[in-house]
Amino acid sequence: MWSSKKEEDCNSVQKSSESFVSEPEESVEVSDLIGGYGPWQRDIFVLLFLASIPSAWHNLQMTFMAPKGVEFWCSMPSHLNMSMDTWRNMSVPPAHLGVDRRCYMTPFWLLENNTTVQESDLQKCTTWEYDSSFYPSTIIDEWDLVCDREWLISFSVSIYNVGYLVAVLVFGQLSDSVGRRPTLLFSYVLNIGAGFLSAFAPSFAMFAILRFFTAVGGAGFYTVSFVILIEMVSPAYRSMVGVAINFGWCLAFISLPGVAWIVRDWFWLQLAVTLPKLFFISVFWVIPESPRWLLIRGEKDVFRRVVQKASRKNGIPVEYVDIEMEKLIVRSEDMRITSAESTATVFDLFKTSNLRKNTLILFFNWLVNSFIYFGLSYNTGDLHMNPYLSFFLSGAVEFPAYLITIKVIGSIGRRRPLAIAMILAGMACALAIPVPSEYTPLKAFFPLVGKFCITATFATIYVYSAEIFPTVVRNVGLGTGSTVARLGSIVAPFVRELGGSTFDSFPDLLYSFLSVSSGFLIYFLPETNNEPFADTLKQAENIGVSRKNDEETKEDYIASKI
Repeated sequence: MWSSKKEEDCNSVQKSSESFVSEPEESVEVSDLIGGYGPWQRDIFVLLFLASIPSAWHNLQMTFMAPKGVEFWCSMPSHLNMSMDTWRNMSVPPAHLGVDRRCYMTPFWLLENNTTVQESDLQKCTTWEYDSSFYPSTIIDEWDLVCDREWLISFSVSIYNVGYLVAVLVFGQLSDSVGRRPTLLFSYVLNIGAGFLSAFAPSFAMFAILRFFTAVGGAGFYTVSFVILIEMVSPAYRSMVGVAINFGWCLAFISLPGVAWIVRDWFWLQLAVTLPKLFFISVFWVIPESPRWLLIRGEKDVFRRVVQKASRKNGIPVEYVDIEMEKLIVRSEDMRITSAESTATVFDLFKTSNLRKNTLILFFNWLVNSFIYFGLSYNTGDLHMNPYLSFFLSGAVEFPAYLITIKVIGSIGRRRPLAIAMILAGMACALAIPVPSEYTPLKAFFPLVGKFCITATFATIYVYSAEIFPTVVRNVGLGTGSTVARLGSIVAPFVRELGGSTFDSFPDLLYSFLSVSSGFLIYFLPETNNEPFADTLKQAENIGVSRKNDEETKEDYIASKI
């Protein structure tokens, strides 16, 4: 499918190179000079795709480094001489006391005197023994993350999410200011360095801090990679490339259980999910700066070198590239971004009415997408089977969602499929409410349908946002949207607790309301399929003008040049 589109792009460029002298001057895009998608883009995509897998492993690894269900009990005092089974049976507090029997022990002198045990007699454990038959070594037994310290496991997950929040804001702005390539390389090094040092953390506090910086690097790498890829292809390939990069997450999801099954010691698992990224160190030499960013920033010499290299590799005629490239540079100078726009921030997205409306709707959709995705994952992820197989299946179910998304948004567009999928997700959650709990398969079916739809919308919203936000703030816009989404994922776990304090159907009602309302709001956004990128804030404000008007404007421009 990709190769056929490449041939069409090359044929189109060949025709243009043969007739540009005799035909009226037409507007040329960056993708016309480097090809819509060819060997140059393919090599960059494959490298970034493979390099993203270890980063996703870091995100998911806590499932196996701090697994649920690890058995533990209070350590036996050194002066006692008895078997471990005897100690466990004798020291466990009576069930009627209502305490966590793994965190307290009955004093031995009470056992010797056959004295009735009261809650006030119990002693808090200070050290524990762990069952290592299934999980030989975890961070739970490494730092005794049990009883009063069990909340630190959730804290380590939260601190990772905080790292994502910081990354998408900092690296988004940094990428728009200093460039995609240096930001990508810095985040790459940070991710590897912090991930490697995490294995040697002397304390849980240091481990949590290093996890934070691992998240900062991993999130920055993914966000900038996504922007680089969609800025290097033509509009016809944006949906394909923008969604296909998510298969890196899917591959990480289904491969991590295999890695964790082979490497069950948390120390070696940490190294196993970090060191493979060193194999993609060629990212330093292969990944160029985004030619579109270079053009917008006025880096003409570097822009020429990148375009010439890309066009040669993609087989674009040299004569056509040299002439049209200079025309494009001149035209970009005529519409040079003002100094205010070249240092634009996310706040500029709210200064004009149309762009403000688009931004608010997109951010709301980011929030709802993440909130429902993680909320439904918490409710349907427990398949009551081997944890490695359960984890594998929960990741495998996302493959068809991404495959269908690539096909649908590439042929139909972005707006309508996104809106319909959001509405269907909400309806699926609502339909689960009247199903009796004893109908377990049917009760689970509707949330799974909802998760399928939300997975598809999560992939679409990345592509859609990148096409609505202009080049000058594209990275920071995506970064802010991702930040809003991360807030949704942080809040999602608490919905189950809220349902327990109100009524059982409350989470499904909330998911349904938010998803359906977000779906209808999507219809107020413009369609961007096969449309050229908006580079400036002014162009982004005018997104939504019909293609008919665009053609009329183009014809007027050509007529004025004749």
